[in-house]
Amino acid sequence: MQLLLSISSSDSLTLYGGGAAALGAMSALLFIVSLFGKRAKNPRQQSPVKKRVIGPAGSAAAPGGTAGAEKPAAPEESVVQIDEDDPRMAAAVIEAKQRLPEFVKAFAKARDGYQFSVKAPFSNPGNDEESEFMWVHVCRVDFDAVHGTLLNDPEFVKSYKYDDVVRVPMEMIVDWVYTDGEKSVGDFTAKVLDAAARVITATAAPPTPAPHPSQPSQNDPSSNPPPISNPQ
Repeated sequence: MQLLLSISSSDSLTLYGGGAAALGAMSALLFIVSLFGKRAKNPRQQSPVKKRVIGPAGSAAAPGGTAGAEKPAAPEESVVQIDEDDPRMAAAVIEAKQRLPEFVKAFAKARDGYQFSVKAPFSNPGNDEESEFMWVHVCRVDFDAVHGTLLNDPEFVKSYKYDDVVRVPMEMIVDWVYTDGEKSVGDFTAKVLDAAARVITATAAPPTPAPHPSQPSQNDPSSNPPPISNPQ
């Protein structure tokens, strides 16, 4: 017995249309899924990472300080003329540069009452041949420079003045010092200048004359012996 199935043209169109509709729905679903897969991530996760700034514990001091606050002073050091190629000064600068990470580490752990300073050369714009070494009160330290305010009034470099906000590259620092109010660490070149000043003072001082007994004056009656009386 044979079973014959006949499908009319209208039935074939119905089947074809249903399959096409199902395929279209599946395509639309895949398109929606792909859109969700390509959706941008949270903008907070894509924000660029800024350079970390190292500062004292708590709130970092801003350049210029707080209104009414006492302004810091430059470290005390002797003012003497010394050759730039003096071996003692060269050794002091080398030590300061080698121990600069110690300064940065101490700054990151600083507390209230600490003061940090660096010394660097400054020159007028367009005249790099003549420079003046000045101290800077450090307010912020990053990975390639320190930021702060000048602690000196320049003698020659008149394009700067006391309390100017400046940026000092790490490679330009020749000395540094920090203090907690009681003891200081660093100040390598100042020790050389103080030693040179003591030598200059000792050399320039006139010799002290040796003490000698005073001679009595001729008009001093105490220098004359008493008269001798002859008995009668």
